[in-house]
Amino acid sequence: MASVAKPARSLVWVQGLICGGLVAWLPATATLGAILLAPGLIAYIADRSPSRAVGRAVCLFGAVMASHSLLALWHAGNSMAASLGMAGDMRRVASAWAIQAAGWLLVELAPVLTRLVLDAKAQARIATLRRQRVVLEDEWNLAPRTDEADHPMAPP
Repeated sequence: MASVAKPARSLVWVQGLICGGLVAWLPATATLGAILLAPGLIAYIADRSPSRAVGRAVCLFGAVMASHSLLALWHAGNSMAASLGMAGDMRRVASAWAIQAAGWLLVELAPVLTRLVLDAKAQARIATLRRQRVVLEDEWNLAPRTDEADHPMAPP
């Protein structure tokens, strides 16, 4: 008897449960984390791709910057006064938001830069092959070809 694969279940409720528990158990940490990670959370919610790759990358960049502030909050007693005091430090918030903006820019520019590098490498290879063909035509005393083989294919 063949076994039937079960459909994948959504675990959104688990994320909601964890976030709700964090807010109830550590409201000061949740407040500071939400303020520092606001651009990443917005990018994650606004990202409509199935993998949410852009949102996850921006959140990752923000987590790197927010971890130091959250550790400092923990050592300061994890009070709401300390949390709001750190959230009021504009250098702290601006640096966390700036690194997330840099992460977003990096994620958006990476495919473009990759395409440019690959196109440049392809053009260099085409030029090398054309030079080799000219050398071989001269060695073998062949007439230069002027057909469609000389023209690269149009990009898709």
